[in-house]
Amino acid sequence: MGQRDGRPDGEGQPNGDQWKSALRKFLVERFQLKFHSEDREMPVYLLEQAKGGSKLFKSEAPADGPKGLNFQGAGIFVARNATMLDFCGLLQETLLDRPVLDKTDLGDNRYDFKLTWQPDATQFGGRFANAPVFDQPRPDLYTALQEQIGLKATPTKAPAKVMVFEKFEKPSEN
Repeated sequence: MGQRDGRPDGEGQPNGDQWKSALRKFLVERFQLKFHSEDREMPVYLLEQAKGGSKLFKSEAPADGPKGLNFQGAGIFVARNATMLDFCGLLQETLLDRPVLDKTDLGDNRYDFKLTWQPDATQFGGRFANAPVFDQPRPDLYTALQEQIGLKATPTKAPAKVMVFEKFEKPSEN
């Protein structure tokens, strides 16, 4: 990390992986944090191709170009130059209540797509439990995934990576 304030090393704007690495180093240094990851059987969603296959179109942007994963209000999501692994990570971190595993068999291909649905109380940590009903009826998320981009999220139990904390102490002084 090189700095005691938690900023990533290096010049320019850090990417998500650099921020995560800096945070990990900061927690280890400041809180004497010790942890490991392991697979545990738990409720997950498997993101798979729906019957009829994917309706996604490959991005024309260069693979090393910027990617965009953006919510444009409640129930509107736009992806630019994103992989299915990127999409699964976003679904897991922001939208759904459990890990989302990529079982689409779409590889590292990058896609541009838009997904529009009516959020419910189980999504976004309940923040849109009272989301307005839109003028034009929208499908639920699971129907939108199938109809709009040819994917399905199947709830099941499967091994998923979890972080196991072994040690966590009072923070050290600056």
